[in-house]
Parts: sequence; structure tokens; C-alpha cells
Amino acid sequence: MNKIERRNAVVEVLKKRQQMSLKEYFTLTLEAGIVNITARRDLAFFEKEHLISLKTGLIKYIGNYQIEKTRNEQINLNHATKNAIGKYVASLLKGDDIIYVDPGTTNELFVKNIKTPIKQLVTSGLHIFNQARRNPKIKEIILIGGELKTSTGSFVGEYTLKTIEQMCYFDKGIFTANSVDENLNFYNNNQLEGEVYQAALKKSHQKFALIDPNKFKIKGDYYKVGDINTFDFFVTSAQMPKKITDQIAPEKLKITQ
Repeated sequence: MNKIERRNAVVEVLKKRQQMSLKEYFTLTLEAGIVNITARRDLAFFEKEHLISLKTGLIKYIGNYQIEKTRNEQINLNHATKNAIGKYVASLLKGDDIIYVDPGTTNELFVKNIKTPIKQLVTSGLHIFNQARRNPKIKEIILIGGELKTSTGSFVGEYTLKTIEQMCYFDKGIFTANSVDENLNFYNNNQLEGEVYQAALKKSHQKFALIDPNKFKIKGDYYKVGDINTFDFFVTSAQMPKKITDQIAPEKLKITQ
């Protein structure tokens, strides 16, 4: 069993159980033929990637384990569609806008396509911040810190949440999702990222969902962050299944080519 297979097997048990004691964890891994030092390294990896929380000897499952695509793979997946969605939403900005941009590759392309000088961009995403730094149309950029989730470049945790809660309201909030199910529920695959997402939603006057068709799933990911009623605008492409777009009010739905 290689490293990926081993970690997948352990996570499947954690996901099913939701929580277990450290003693149970080491008993489980020992029975699976995993030596103690390897089990400890895996546990440290799961905690670092915010797949689990570990407090007072109790392991609690909080995220969805997926083999991360490389940055290039993520950006190049449905690139033309994501770019068209981002370009359309960027065209709706006004010069005095203060906006929040949630982490995500579609939102990175939105930032790249900003042509109207805007007052301020706020984000909890390192990759969004780096993209914004390259766009001279953005007058001021604020990166909200916290605990860095290295696999996605997102800041999470108590400090991130408190900072967002203390900020003024954003004119526009730009969001995406890890997945959208057939009932138009929106999901993130990590609870800590989802909590930051929801905090930013509460502080946004106009809420935009930028969803490429690749995000549609019959069943969503781990952590529900909202539904179609959460957002003022749902922006997608003509490739989104009709059974999804037919559920959305015409004034809310925006379809790019």
C-alpha cells in the first residue's frame, strides 16, 4: 500500500466515524499494519491540511481529503469558461467599489479581468492576493491572515473570522464553490474554509456566485456553505445542465458563452 492509498484508507474510516480517540486511532492503524511513526506522520499531515482537529486526545473529522491538483491543472481546467465568467462579473464593477474575493481559480481570473479602477479588494486567499498585486486597476489590496491552508492558499481560523467580522461591509462579494448539487446547495470541502466563506457572505451587500459547469455534482461535497437563495447573482456558462438553470429566477441567472 503506497502513501496515498494508506492515507485514503485512514481518512475513509475517520470520515465514517467523524471522531475517535487517539487510542482508537493508533489501534486502528496498528491493525492495518501501519507502524506507529508513520501513523503519527499521517496524523500531523491531516491536522496541517485541516482535515481533522485534534484536542485533548480526541480526533474530529472536519474536511474532505482529495488529492490536490497542481496549480496549473486547476487553472487550466475549463479555463476558457472560467475566464468568460470572470470577465463578465468584472465588467459589473464600479469605481468606488470595495469588494471581497473568495479563494478559487475562477475568482483569480475575475481579478485578472478587472479593468475598472476599484477602491479596495479584500481577500483571505493568497493566490487572489498575488493576482491582484499584478493588476494596477486595484487601488488597495488587503490580505486577511490567519492559519494558512497550504494546499489551497487559503487563510482560515479564529483570527481570519474575527478580522472579517470587524470589517466594514463589502459592496460586492465574489464567491465560487467546490461543488453545487442538483438542489442548488453550495459546498466547500473543508469546514474551516467554509466558515470563512460564510463570514464573508454576511458582510457582502451584493453576492455573486461564479460557477463553471464542472462544479455541478448530483451530491455535493462535505460542508454546505449556502444555497441559491444566498446569492443575488448566479453566473455560469451555457454548458451548465438545463435542469440546474431552469431552477434559477431569470433576474438572478447570468449565462456567458
